Amino acid sequence: MIFSTFLSDLPFIIRIIPKLLMKKLIFSSFKKDIRIISVLKNHHIEGKYLGEGLKILYPKRSFYDAVLDFIRDEEGSIMISMRQMSEEKSILSLFKQDFVCVGSDGFLVIEGNTHPRSYGTFPRILSRYVREKQIVSLEESIRKMTSLPAGILGLRDRGIVKKNYKADLVIFDPQTIRDNSTYENGRQYPEGIDYVIVNGKITVAKGEHLGVLNGQILKHKKIRKSNNHN
Repeated sequence: MIFSTFLSDLPFIIRIIPKLLMKKLIFSSFKKDIRIISVLKNHHIEGKYLGEGLKILYPKRSFYDAVLDFIRDEEGSIMISMRQMSEEKSILSLFKQDFVCVGSDGFLVIEGNTHPRSYGTFPRILSRYVREKQIVSLEESIRKMTSLPAGILGLRDRGIVKKNYKADLVIFDPQTIRDNSTYENGRQYPEGIDYVIVNGKITVAKGEHLGVLNGQILKHKKIRKSNNHN
């Protein structure tokens, strides 16, 4: 049922391909393009591609049955990464645009594995896209990480170094900063960051987190009132 619904949304030229062949093509892609980032129980398969991980856990099961068993055994607590976009064709061309900022849907994880973007997104921009590939200048990359997203989100007292603005500062070496996170071990701090100051308090000193928790939840300054239709 789910597979039929999925096919119904595809272009006609693709929908006329026999379903059995389509299933084989799609699941073949899943095996090599989906990477297992984090699971609840079988941590030894974290970082492996789906096909490889399922062979380790369920060597005698078909791929289809193994997927269902995997979801059941991990109680649905599975984080994956899908290899979809080409860096050269999509990410780099977008990143060059002056209205595109840097963001991440990663999150801090204290225990277990996580996607490398959680610990390495911004250092990767500075090392790979600025220092190595020279896609944008250092100054432009900083703008894309600070004042530009702050302006988009309506955060009026953050994003630039200015009197009466919140002191959120990162002191780093542009020649050595780089991300260390991998799919196998996403919880690795980057190199080249000496100090991190959050709301005026030193949170990281000489590359070591001090345990200071001075951040806060930020909300958009503009609150839209919902229309009352009663």
